[in-house]
Amino acid sequence: MNAQYSYTSDSQEYQYQEGQQPRNLLKNVRLGFIRKVFSILSVQLAFTVFMIFMSQQNHSFRLFQIRNEWVFTLSIILGLVISVGMYFVEALTKKVPINYIALGLFTLCEGYMVSAFTLQFSKLVVLQAGFLTAGATILLFLYACTTKKDVTILNSTLFMSLGSLFLVGIMSFFFRTELTIMLLQFASVLIYSFYLIYDIQLIMGNKSLKLDIDNYILGSLTIYIDIVRIFIKILQLLGQKEEKEKDERNRK
Repeated sequence: MNAQYSYTSDSQEYQYQEGQQPRNLLKNVRLGFIRKVFSILSVQLAFTVFMIFMSQQNHSFRLFQIRNEWVFTLSIILGLVISVGMYFVEALTKKVPINYIALGLFTLCEGYMVSAFTLQFSKLVVLQAGFLTAGATILLFLYACTTKKDVTILNSTLFMSLGSLFLVGIMSFFFRTELTIMLLQFASVLIYSFYLIYDIQLIMGNKSLKLDIDNYILGSLTIYIDIVRIFIKILQLLGQKEEKEKDERNRK
C-alpha cells in the first residue's frame, strides 16, 4: 500500500494521496471513514441537545448550573485545553481508546458549557436557534457535497478571517455599540459557515485537501465545533433581537 501524508500547520489537516491503490477500494475506505465521522458526530450532537434540554426543562439541573458558575468556567477551560491537545498531540486523535476518551471528555465539557450558556435566553429563543442551526447545517452540508467549488484551497484565507474577527472582537470591548455587536455576530456566523463547508469537504475527500482516513476523531471534532459555534452566534443574535423588542415595548 503506497500512501503519503503531508501535514498543513495552518489548518490542522492532512492531505492524503492514494498512490496506485484500486479506485473502488479507495472509495469504500473513504465511505467507511465518512460514516464513522458522522456517526460519532451524531452522538456528540445528541448529547449536547440532551444537555440543553435538561437546562431548559429540568428545574434541579438548571438550579445547579445557576448556583455553580465555577463548573461552567471549568468546562470552558478544560474543553479548550483538550481541543488544543487533540489538534497537536496525535495520540489523542489516533490512538484507541485514548482518542475516544479525549473526545468524550471534550464533548462533556462543551455540552455542559453550551447548555449553561442557554440559560441567558428564553426557551423560545433557544428553540428557534436550534431549528435555524439545524436547517443551516443541512443546507451547508448539501452545498459542500454538491458544489464544484474547492473551498479547501481557502484554508489560509479562512484562518486570516477568523484571526481578524478575533482582533475586531477585542476592539469592540472599547467601542461597544449595539450595531458593532450585531455586525460581529453576523460575521461570525458567516465565517463559521464557511469553516463548516471547508471541514465537510475535507472529510468527503473529493477536493484538493483531504483528511487522513485515520483521523475520524479529528473530523468529528472539527464539524462539531463548527456547528456549536454557529448555534451560539445565532442564539446571541436572536437574544439581542428579543431584548431590543422588549425595550421597545417597555418604552411604549
